[in-house]
Amino acid sequence: MWSGTYDGRFTIELRIDSWSGRHFTGTMTYPDGDTTTRVTGTAEGEADGVRLTWNEHEYVIPGEREVEFDGPTRRLSGNGS
Repeated sequence: MWSGTYDGRFTIELRIDSWSGRHFTGTMTYPDGDTTTRVTGTAEGEADGVRLTWNEHEYVIPGEREVEFDGPTRRLSGNGS
């Protein structure tokens, strides 16, 4: 599980479900807790932890938040919990 600030406005939670080399699949939950999306991405080591880069592909749980699928790539750096 990773959490971080997205777009400088709110915290998201990224859960990694499976790994294959540097690539992963998982889900991303928005802070209101009623929207979850499926994601694919990569992980790269950094001096202070790991940088995750991913794209959202579909709703797992559609909620009030509207998501632009296959839109801009998201990035999160730091250490997971």
